[in-house]
Amino acid sequence: MFENFLLETKRLTINPFTLEDARDFYNVVNNPEVLRYIPEGKVSFEKFMETFTRLLDRYGVNTPEKITRFSLAVREKESGRLAGWVGLGQLEINPEEIEIYYGMGRESWGRGYATEAAGELLRYGFENLKLEKIVAIVLPDNPASIRVVEKIGLKFVRDITGLPEEQKFFEGIKYFALTRPEFSRMTG
Repeated sequence: MFENFLLETKRLTINPFTLEDARDFYNVVNNPEVLRYIPEGKVSFEKFMETFTRLLDRYGVNTPEKITRFSLAVREKESGRLAGWVGLGQLEINPEEIEIYYGMGRESWGRGYATEAAGELLRYGFENLKLEKIVAIVLPDNPASIRVVEKIGLKFVRDITGLPEEQKFFEGIKYFALTRPEFSRMTG
């Protein structure tokens, strides 16, 4: 379903990655400042390509009724440059919930792209996919990302604690949520 997906905002296009995006996306996510907020950490291009190929394969698997994870390229409309990514997927620490996630390349920080892209995908998730609830998790030392989720309307619920050892990266992470009725009231 998501192979021909396209969202547009005033400044951005949001659509599936293609194989041709691999090198640009690798460069975006392997910036040391960006890596600080990614649980996987720095990987070789070969290892990245294994993950990226799985990401591309998932476009054909996801349906509105069953979203596992789909990541989308965020591009500047004017230049076509890859600015970052946004997506929806099962929350790793609770696969019953759907999280919105995003990241921008270092050169795109401070331009409002994350808020613009995540806000548009949030709208799509509630209005088109009819999701009942969308959550986000944010590292406590990432105030810019906390501002993004708050700007798009998600509310802080709690700090995540008591996780098993294999999920310790997420210990202390901030958990935000928004329901479809709350979104409807907000966008009224």
